[in-house]
Amino acid sequence: MSKINVNTIGREEQLSSPKGTFQIERTCLTEKLADSDVERRRAPFDIDVVTIPPGKTDWPYHVHATGWELYIAIKGTARMRLDDNYIEMAPGDSIQCAPGAAHQVINESDSPFIYWLVSSSPAFDTGYYPDSDKLTVTKVLGAPSDGLPESGRSGSTTWTTFRQGATTDYWQGEE
Repeated sequence: MSKINVNTIGREEQLSSPKGTFQIERTCLTEKLADSDVERRRAPFDIDVVTIPPGKTDWPYHVHATGWELYIAIKGTARMRLDDNYIEMAPGDSIQCAPGAAHQVINESDSPFIYWLVSSSPAFDTGYYPDSDKLTVTKVLGAPSDGLPESGRSGSTTWTTFRQGATTDYWQGEE
């Protein structure tokens, strides 16, 4: 067994796109719990505490092929773009995104928006970005990373991004 208090840990990772449209701070609770476990056991899912600053968006609009995500609003308000509809989010609201459901969280308020993200984090996933017509796949067979910051998950998650006919930078076409 391991125990941590989410109120006493800071945000470990800060990610921001080159032009600042996309910005988050996050901490992976699952990783913190594994770090405090004597046997370094890790759950088969991830729980992240994510903060989106005012006027920012978490990630480009995207869809996972195999990954499930559950968003739980903790503090503030935001909108989730979900299959080209917008759903208001306030503390206590939960939205589940199954594989194939395109999604994105947008904070248009004057205050930070904090949510918990519970994800299945499959060993292999692909993502599609409808706004920029890109496809991403988790790093396999030594494929190079190309502009997406390391995820903080022990360096294990890097991505290769494709655009029709060419490899491209992760942020290209998003801002």
